[in-house]
Amino acid sequence: MSIIRQTLNSKKSLVIILLLLIFAITFETFQQLYYLKRFNLAEDVSFFHILKLQSYRWIVWMILGLLLVIYAKREASKIP
Repeated sequence: MSIIRQTLNSKKSLVIILLLLIFAITFETFQQLYYLKRFNLAEDVSFFHILKLQSYRWIVWMILGLLLVIYAKREASKIP
């Protein structure tokens, strides 16, 4: 029974994390769009163009972060 609860909790946690990431990316996109339009920094910039760029940046950071965590765990296990 505890395995089922743990699985459900991990699925809930995964959904919550994914929703927070989507919210963060969307919020950052709206923020950048606001500043670009507010201060006339770029012409003809669309929300989806900025969203695509933000998504690429977040994906790269998540991959690098995951690699860093894996590397740190591997190095920590080597310490006597």
